[in-house]
Amino acid sequence: MPTQIELPRWVPLESLHAALTDPRTYSEHLRACERQRLLEMVEEVRLDIASIDWPLGEGMIHGDAWAGNLLWHNTGAALNPILGDWDWASIGPLEVDLIPTWHAAIRFGRDREWVEAFVDEYGYDLTEFGRGFRALRRMRDLVQVSGPLRRAGASPEHAARLRQRVEGILSGDECGIWSQYA
Repeated sequence: MPTQIELPRWVPLESLHAALTDPRTYSEHLRACERQRLLEMVEEVRLDIASIDWPLGEGMIHGDAWAGNLLWHNTGAALNPILGDWDWASIGPLEVDLIPTWHAAIRFGRDREWVEAFVDEYGYDLTEFGRGFRALRRMRDLVQVSGPLRRAGASPEHAARLRQRVEGILSGDECGIWSQYA
């Protein structure tokens, strides 16, 4: 008999909130005013997301579904992708696992054809979701602060990525290309 696991409810920006409230993480790399504004933005996004009606409904989500979380299994005949890094698996709006595709096109320079191929295959264009797309887009920008923030103390490269992302977000720049690996 298969084991059943009860998944928690999805909490937007849980990892970033934890990092911003842990003095070991933020003290060296963020000014107090930056940290405070990021915490305010986390709450704003959470409130916005809580008031949205999700057209695709809710179900099991990965929580960080992007190409960097794919592992490749060689079966001899082909390479098959396996989705890894299930730290944020939960129950939430299905659209959450779609936003990384659009975010990669906006912030990491993936071309429009790449996104269009995804839309054609998946059968749903998240940009048509208006307010929901904007909220998820803002959320995904903030998600991208978590990794560099946790690693900035051990890596000048991550510290630079953190500065780039925090300064972009706090300045209101919604289209600047970010360094990809952090």
